[in-house]
Amino acid sequence: MINKLIPLVLVVGVLSGCDGGAPPKAASVISNATNISATFPAAYASLPKKAGGACGFDQPKIDGDNQFISGWAAISPKDGVVAEAMVVGFSANGSEKFAVTSKQKREDVVKYFNNPALIDSGFSVYVNKADILSGSKVILYQVFQGGVYACEVTAAL
Repeated sequence: MINKLIPLVLVVGVLSGCDGGAPPKAASVISNATNISATFPAAYASLPKKAGGACGFDQPKIDGDNQFISGWAAISPKDGVVAEAMVVGFSANGSEKFAVTSKQKREDVVKYFNNPALIDSGFSVYVNKADILSGSKVILYQVFQGGVYACEVTAAL
């Protein structure tokens, strides 16, 4: 009986990550909180900023005093072009704070877009809740070939 349930649980688990026309949502919490800065990371601050790229956010997770933000992003999902680095911005009350994300493997995005070049399209960041305001708008910035692209998809905390 248990051997019959395992495949069913796996299928339900995979399908529960699907969200209509968006790639499935899946990410695991990482253990160390990232520092948030009131300024855009110095290495990318001088680069021109513009709208562009594609992204999706997973459901934010709270773990005690920490907030876990994750998702996927690509400069061009169709062409399998992923950013060199990604930064999450937390915007509220006219100010914005920033955190550099970690890249994550995303098999679900590879499968959804049928493009193996998107394997490193995942991102995640684990921040202290006290460092961000409740109701903050979350914006993903992708660094690519001398520019910073702000994804038009946002999330709210």
